[in-house]
Amino acid sequence: MAAQRHLTVFIDGMHCGSCVGRVETALQAVDGVETVSANLASESVQIDMQGGTDLHDIAEALDRVG
Repeated sequence: MAAQRHLTVFIDGMHCGSCVGRVETALQAVDGVETVSANLASESVQIDMQGGTDLHDIAEALDRVG
């Protein structure tokens, strides 16, 4: 079993509470993602995931929500 990893992603253009909700929902749907916490003030998201989680899947999820 792969170790858990923590990732911080800075998201330019996250301007409202709806953006935060869309980002969190999209990332929670990615296989291997365990917890997600988006922060509007810092335009960032904290992600805890299984070590084998594909970062490409995370990038694609963020692309889909704009």
